[in-house]
Amino acid sequence: MTPYAACPIHAVSSHGWGPNRYRTYSLRYALSQRYTPTMAITLDPGTEERIQREFARGHYGSPAEVIAQALDLLQAEEEWLERSKSALNARLQESMVQIDRGEGIPGDRLLEVLAQRRAAQNSNS
Repeated sequence: MTPYAACPIHAVSSHGWGPNRYRTYSLRYALSQRYTPTMAITLDPGTEERIQREFARGHYGSPAEVIAQALDLLQAEEEWLERSKSALNARLQESMVQIDRGEGIPGDRLLEVLAQRRAAQNSNS
């Protein structure tokens, strides 16, 4: 049995077009999608308890939905970190260009300038 044997010939999506707002995908489309069989995993008791606790709160239809939400949040965090890293790298690059133009603070005056800025912030607060 091939991994595609369980794939349906036609799958219906409510996100499609047409008078009944449904779209039928062909066998070619179904076969182009990655087939993933059911996955069995072993969880440590603490993780299983956390999943069951979230499921019992009633916000999820199954423990699998709890895990799916956790993976969605993990992906969002990774994307945020990547964006933040890119923004930080851009700021560092801008700072290096400013230093190259002579707009930086000399090292021997750095602590003095920082103390002045801190004092100014504290007086404005």
